[in-house]
Amino acid sequence: METFHVFICVLALIPLCHALCTTVDLVKDEKINGCVDKDGILHDFGSDWTKDCTDCTCTENELTCCNLFPDDHLPPECELIVNKTDCTFRVVQKSDNTKYCDLN
Repeated sequence: METFHVFICVLALIPLCHALCTTVDLVKDEKINGCVDKDGILHDFGSDWTKDCTDCTCTENELTCCNLFPDDHLPPECELIVNKTDCTFRVVQKSDNTKYCDLN
């Protein structure tokens, strides 16, 4: 049970990362037959799911989760506006959010 709690704590750190994808190596435990997400839900090995605009994949060795939108490296004059209902986003100017930013 101790391993289970440590694993939950590690998964809780995923949203704090600035990378687009995060991979967590799984702790081998014969009692757990999958990956436990940040909400404590067990997902079977080989499964994929999307929650809060993040795609996750569970294998026997690791849990990988990737944001569906960029979360860093935006120009300082730009901001990311996210619609979490349908996981869409737009990058707009901070001074006028009706104008899109040029990211080239």
